[in-house]
Amino acid sequence: MEPGDYTFREVEGTVQSSRARAFSASLRAAGGGFYGGERLSLGGGILWRPSAHLLLRGEADRNRIEIPGAGALTADIYGLRAQVIPSTRLMTSAFIQYNGATEELISNVRLNWIHAPLSDLFVVWTERRHMASGTTMERALSLKVTRLVSF
Repeated sequence: MEPGDYTFREVEGTVQSSRARAFSASLRAAGGGFYGGERLSLGGGILWRPSAHLLLRGEADRNRIEIPGAGALTADIYGLRAQVIPSTRLMTSAFIQYNGATEELISNVRLNWIHAPLSDLFVVWTERRHMASGTTMERALSLKVTRLVSF
């Protein structure tokens, strides 16, 4: 790809059932320009909310990219998400994503505790792993504390 400015035009269509229900699904198709070439993206997801305290979601996307002179690439991405909300002050979520083109698995787990109004404690664990070699490429534990101070 040559350096410079690129203009993208894309058309996208989405069909989704009501997310207010316990079970919902979505389908998406998009296509258009991509750095002087073309991209076609197809995806979908299912969401299951068995209670107000639990949400489970699965997603899959396939991207077919063709760039003149560079050939074609297919990138499949799969994701799973879980959210557990035991109370109005405590929330946890986990997200796992697999990228078939790079053979990477990314994991993210987050805990959010609201210790006072508009004041939070976040603990986040992130890991990125190359599945073919089994090596860990990145691993991080983050902590963030906020506190509302009014005067």
